[in-house]
Amino acid sequence: MLFCLSVEDAGTWQRLIDKNTFSNWRSPSGKTDIDGAWTIRNGVLTVKPYVHRRTDLWSVEEYGDFELEWEWKATKGANSGVKYWVQNFSTLIIVKENEEWRAVSDPTQAKPEEPTLEYSRGPEYQMADDEYEPTSLKLRDSRAGGLYSLFPPSPETVKPNGKWNRSRLLVHRGRFEHWLNGVKVLEFDRAKLEARIEKVQPNYRIRKTRGPIALQYHQTQVAFRKMRIRRLD
Repeated sequence: MLFCLSVEDAGTWQRLIDKNTFSNWRSPSGKTDIDGAWTIRNGVLTVKPYVHRRTDLWSVEEYGDFELEWEWKATKGANSGVKYWVQNFSTLIIVKENEEWRAVSDPTQAKPEEPTLEYSRGPEYQMADDEYEPTSLKLRDSRAGGLYSLFPPSPETVKPNGKWNRSRLLVHRGRFEHWLNGVKVLEFDRAKLEARIEKVQPNYRIRKTRGPIALQYHQTQVAFRKMRIRRLD
């Protein structure tokens, strides 16, 4: 393992998903009602598919170095992710579902009949039903546990759709680990991350090493529970 932390090195655990409240979360702009796009019941946070006002969730607090644990499950063909070191966000008007979008400065600029999405940009721990999700089927770096569009997981340890998965994410002193169901499926450092971004996404840069944790709204239904985080800086 890359991480050998003593109790003194880490902060106390903070629960991010409370039993029945969104108190730890907000929309990126603060102008979209998150309970229109998500539900929370008995400690389970779930996406509402294809609603009119869609939004990622941002944690109220920001994090630099941290350890994050959570459980998740996907319905058939579903896709989501946990983003960290979030750099910025865009508000998109959905012109044609899953095909065409138009950026605006904030969701209040959309006409009442126009659906919108608040979308975050940052490194993404990918979550998906790898057996049926179209992008996961085509691209290895879009499979569950990997860093979306950058690094694939190895080995692949995701459970079938409808089953709960256990995920763990470690970020510390420029090193990163992705875990899925008790197995480390990916590790890299910041130099490797930036070299890969330069190769495949040259217009994108990691400029901030601290930001909110973002849960991705991706139309399809994914559920989260038992999410907790502790600071490592």
